[in-house]
Amino acid sequence: MIILGMVLSACAASAHQVYLTDGTVATGTVKSYGADGVTVENTAGEIVIPREKIERIEYIDKIEYASDAGGKDVIYFLNGSLVRCTILKFDTDTIWVRTVAGETSFRKDIIARIAKEEETAAQPAPVEPAKEIIPETSPIYPMLDRWGIGLFYPGITFKYWTESPWAIEIRGAAGPGIGVAGFRFYYNLPLHQAFFLLFGGEVDVSFFSVDDIDGWGLAFEGFAGVEYRLTKSISFTADIGPAWVMAFDPPGGYAGGLDFILNVGFNYYFPKGKKK
Repeated sequence: MIILGMVLSACAASAHQVYLTDGTVATGTVKSYGADGVTVENTAGEIVIPREKIERIEYIDKIEYASDAGGKDVIYFLNGSLVRCTILKFDTDTIWVRTVAGETSFRKDIIARIAKEEETAAQPAPVEPAKEIIPETSPIYPMLDRWGIGLFYPGITFKYWTESPWAIEIRGAAGPGIGVAGFRFYYNLPLHQAFFLLFGGEVDVSFFSVDDIDGWGLAFEGFAGVEYRLTKSISFTADIGPAWVMAFDPPGGYAGGLDFILNVGFNYYFPKGKKK
């Protein structure tokens, strides 16, 4: 009943998009994750984005930027603000640009129109949107809800994710004439924002009373598995591994052997409170 997961590093050619709560998107390479924010590196250098401003982070292929030829562009937003920039790339939902502050991106649904700078040359110099992104980095783990409760057959779990690849869990299970309590730990490797490969270990203590035989037991297990976040709060998990199981029947009885144990279940993570 213990899990340990491992973390794979992202390919150097990969990039990330950090979607902010105000609708902007910062594009670059996530360098680190901290308690207060995420550090992103792009051609302008490193920026730190506070955690409370982050909606989600997605992995993307390295962006191939278009030529800077064609002059400056002006993007007008629905809220009345505008920004002067050079447009680098479009897709169906997002536009990538370069400003004096560096490279960033915007969702198309917050844009009213786009014009060339010469079309607005006679207008007063606009004030650019006050959407400063402060350099800062921090990976996926600080963004996750940390406390969770889970169900597996035939028991219940209580889980805690640290702001790192590590997580710990307490488990309990019961059946006719037997009760089991266990502790497990995980080391988690994010293969995607919602998909984790995990490795772990588990220790269990059991007490039984079956067919007039009373006793207790120990089990030591190693395992590997996956956890997939179906939503921000609900995940599916499955793991399998070898376990050495021992049963003691006082005053001198003993039985032990190797077995393989499969665990399948669902977790619910309690949402973190908003920072004041």
